Amino acid sequence: MEYIATVLIGTLVGILITVPLGPTSIYVAQRTLRGDTRKGLLVAVGAVIVDIFYCLIITMGLIALVHPYMQNAVVQIVFSVFLIGYGVKMLFFEKKHIRDEDEAGNEENNGDADDDSLPEVRPRLFKKSHYGGVLIGISMTLANPTLFFSWVAVLSFVSAHGLLIDSTVHKLLFSLAVGAGSMGWFLSLALFVRNRRHVISDGFVKMASSITALVIIGFGVYFTITIFQHLNGAT
Repeated sequence: MEYIATVLIGTLVGILITVPLGPTSIYVAQRTLRGDTRKGLLVAVGAVIVDIFYCLIITMGLIALVHPYMQNAVVQIVFSVFLIGYGVKMLFFEKKHIRDEDEAGNEENNGDADDDSLPEVRPRLFKKSHYGGVLIGISMTLANPTLFFSWVAVLSFVSAHGLLIDSTVHKLLFSLAVGAGSMGWFLSLALFVRNRRHVISDGFVKMASSITALVIIGFGVYFTITIFQHLNGAT
């Protein structure tokens, strides 16, 4: 029963801390709208990996070993700048990618393109890395300088109220359950959006892509400002 309780509590914590819409949830929804659910879920996997990592090091009492690196201003700024850069890429460069996909789809449907031209277009448009999305998700999550402290607060509450048994097995099980709960939320979000994709116009999808890019840029700018505020407060 203790193990079941640990799994249930960990799953609930994973869901509750993931539900507030952040850059990862917005990105998953946007990718699903574009019909690229796999890419969105790969990004979610990256975010879940960071969540599990945070839970493990906090519950195992290893904060002192990683805190200087996880809260290093240079490291955080690098991730924040990456977030801004990726948002800019989505805003200005993926529009051309979407147009290319639309044109390729129209040519195939209308039969205007010959058979020899299609194999040249498809590899360029659809060849994707299996690991790029995961790395994006990890970067998005690590870029948030407040997330680590949020996990510290949540896990302190869990421990203070006796909801987590002080044993290595329970802490490991709890951390994995948190990841399962977090991933469950992302899967539910992707399925919800995917089931309604057929009633959403292409114009709305393109507009959502631009809005998502702006939101990601906004998060990157906000995280960068927060980092500099912390630096000024420390000095």
